[in-house]
Amino acid sequence: MQKDESANSIVATFSDRTLVDAAVCELHGDGFRHTWLAHVEHVDPNTFGGAGGTVGAGREIVQPIGENPLVQLFRRGGKPTLYDALREHGLSDEDAKNVDGAITEGDYILVVEDANDPVVAEEIIVNEGGSIVAAPTPLGTEPDRETLREQRQHG
Repeated sequence: MQKDESANSIVATFSDRTLVDAAVCELHGDGFRHTWLAHVEHVDPNTFGGAGGTVGAGREIVQPIGENPLVQLFRRGGKPTLYDALREHGLSDEDAKNVDGAITEGDYILVVEDANDPVVAEEIIVNEGGSIVAAPTPLGTEPDRETLREQRQHG
C-alpha cells in the first residue's frame, strides 16, 4: 500500500456504488466531510493510457459524482483525467501517478481530504468494503481521538 506523507488525503477504491455510498455516509456522520467521489470510466484499450498503457500516464477519465454543476460547466476539456483529479484533491505528483497506476477501470474512487485522524477514516472505509490505495503515514503517538472527532464535528 502506498503511503502518502505529503498530505492528509486518503484514497480508496470500491467495486460497488452501494458500498461507497455507505462509506461516504459513515464518513460524513463521523465528521469527515471533505470527500470526493468519482467513477473511473473504461478506456479504449487501443488508446494511449488504455490497457497496457503507461502506468501513471493519466489517461483514465473519471466521472465525478455529486460535483457542483458549475464546476463541470467551467472545466476545460470535459471530464478530468484520474491523475488531474487526484492532483486537485491534494495528492503530490508522484503519489497521483502511483495511485493512477493502481486503479482498476470501472471502480469507484473515493478521496477523503484533510483527514485529521486518518486511522479512523481508513477503518470506516475498510469496514464498508473499500480498499485503501494511498494514505498518510500514521503518527508515532496515539492521538486524542475524542478531541479530533469534536474538531471534525464543529470545525
